[in-house]
Amino acid sequence: MTIWYASKDKKKGRAIDEKLPGNGCMFVNIQPSSIQYIHILYFHHMDCCFIFTTVLHEPCIQLCLIVNFLKKKHLQASLLKKKKVSLMDCIPVEILEQIFSYLGLTDLGNCSKVSTEWREIINSNSIWSRLSAVVGIHNKEYLKKSLVYNPLRAFRGVDDFSQRLSPDCHWRSHFKKYKYLEENWRFGTFTVLHTGFKVTYYKDRMVANTNSSNIELFDIDNKGKKMRIPVAHSEFRVDSIFILKEFLIYVQKCYIICMRKNGNTYECVYNIKVKNSKCNHKINTLQDSSRLTLKFTSRYIVILDNKHPCKLFFYNIFSGFLEKEVDVTPEKACIRCHFIKIFEEKVYLTYTVNNNHFISCYDTVEGAWTLTFEIDTQACELTVSRNFICAKISTEPNMKNCELQVWPIQNQEEMYTYFADKHLPIILTSDDKIIFSDDVTVHIQELVQPSKVDYSLKLNGKVVDMMPVMNNLIVINTSMSLQLWDWKKAEQMQTFFRDKVVSMWVDDKTVVLNKFDEQFNGYVLAFW
Repeated sequence: MTIWYASKDKKKGRAIDEKLPGNGCMFVNIQPSSIQYIHILYFHHMDCCFIFTTVLHEPCIQLCLIVNFLKKKHLQASLLKKKKVSLMDCIPVEILEQIFSYLGLTDLGNCSKVSTEWREIINSNSIWSRLSAVVGIHNKEYLKKSLVYNPLRAFRGVDDFSQRLSPDCHWRSHFKKYKYLEENWRFGTFTVLHTGFKVTYYKDRMVANTNSSNIELFDIDNKGKKMRIPVAHSEFRVDSIFILKEFLIYVQKCYIICMRKNGNTYECVYNIKVKNSKCNHKINTLQDSSRLTLKFTSRYIVILDNKHPCKLFFYNIFSGFLEKEVDVTPEKACIRCHFIKIFEEKVYLTYTVNNNHFISCYDTVEGAWTLTFEIDTQACELTVSRNFICAKISTEPNMKNCELQVWPIQNQEEMYTYFADKHLPIILTSDDKIIFSDDVTVHIQELVQPSKVDYSLKLNGKVVDMMPVMNNLIVINTSMSLQLWDWKKAEQMQTFFRDKVVSMWVDDKTVVLNKFDEQFNGYVLAFW
């Protein structure tokens, strides 16, 4: 929507997003020739004219609000008294906020420079919350704290003008933090920290390493403070470790130990022994060699016993109580489970029963299996998004490449097929694209319109690993360096690390990696 303000003593009209001083819009001549169908409403009294335009494909809710408001008598009375009327004087703030919400970042910045009054209206949570939702940063916990002090937080200048401005509203500050972090990625601004040990796990700004008697932790947000926690059962090795916000959970054979952070230490919350399934089937085809496979929802620890994979066990993550057991299949025959994946509050499984191969989904909220369909060949790995399921299909264990089969969740009869390196991750983006690699090239394919020609990233090196970061960036390990690419533009942005990297973990704030040629080879690249 565009709002125009004009007066008879001026030759031209101006849009409100023009960068001009004063308490209202002055003038510019804009003729949007590319827009053919526009609704136009104007209200005219004496020598003042307000014109509201909206493109047909945009919602007309704001237009209706404006029409109803302009019909009110108190606006007509105010126009009779004033020869020149400011938009801010005659339109309620709530309607102005909805009008400004149609503008993009550049236009909002320009409008904020018109006057302090405009800036205060634009400094609204309703506007910046919508922008945060569009970018997809509403629920990003890491924006609430940072490794480096954020100079954008409640910035106050020393000149008279800046003292008149109110601090940024919550969502505007939230949005600025995200953009500040994104610029650090694009320009390669980061801090390098040395962990002093080989990294075996990273999550939520906490780096971990395990040995026979201790768990070593490296707290990034606490200036790299190190902690050493004795394991509960010294006779068993630590099979796996997980960090979920304030919880530290690790597995030793059939025991699950949960600890909660308390200041600079961790205190044990529960130490439970997982019960065995009654199934006598003892075949393990999962990639994980440990006894138990653990996955997590917001409420449950979902446990699959690799030696007895006929049941899923759901333990309460906070109390450690077993809340329910769920049979994977109603059939009496034993199954072979190949892969388990959690997406949001749903558990996805690929398994084999009597030489028939299936993919199933259990919804922990509804408490039922909501999806089961048969596939032609055994799947060795699953990747899931909101709208699609992707499975790696490999009939020969020693083959390097595999077939990718992708199904829309709402229609499993429709299937797309691609080919990729079996050992590299598959990425399904929130806007329904699939990213995969065939060793030296990274391919990006549209899934909603699969006939559309895809595009690719040509790398100078072999792809060892790749992980998405932010909204449209991807970190690629080429064995001799870490490269940052903008996959939407197919452009390389930065090269971060010119050493051989054997493993890496990536999130929106951090890259954690192990170098090849050092014994204590863990490094942290902290972007914020």
